[in-house]
Amino acid sequence: MNTIMTIQSGTEIQNFAVEIFFEKNFLRILSSHSFRRELMVDVPLRELQHLYFDEFIGGKRVSFVYQNKHYFFYQNGTGVIEYLQQHLVSEAV
Repeated sequence: MNTIMTIQSGTEIQNFAVEIFFEKNFLRILSSHSFRRELMVDVPLRELQHLYFDEFIGGKRVSFVYQNKHYFFYQNGTGVIEYLQQHLVSEAV
């Protein structure tokens, strides 16, 4: 699924257009800004910390911490946040 993601590390904030999907207990995040999709990060679901669901500027948002970086995923199209919730919550249980 395609969405918008922000990574915050300390005072540095970066925004990306990304493709996300789940595979073998990993959340795979690929850059989708060009024709060549490049793997940005493989996030082991068991290593996520501070999983949080809220609203931001009227839209749903999912966030978590991985390797001391805060990842934020924003509602950008139908079903993105629900897709993340379904997979992230089922792994956390």
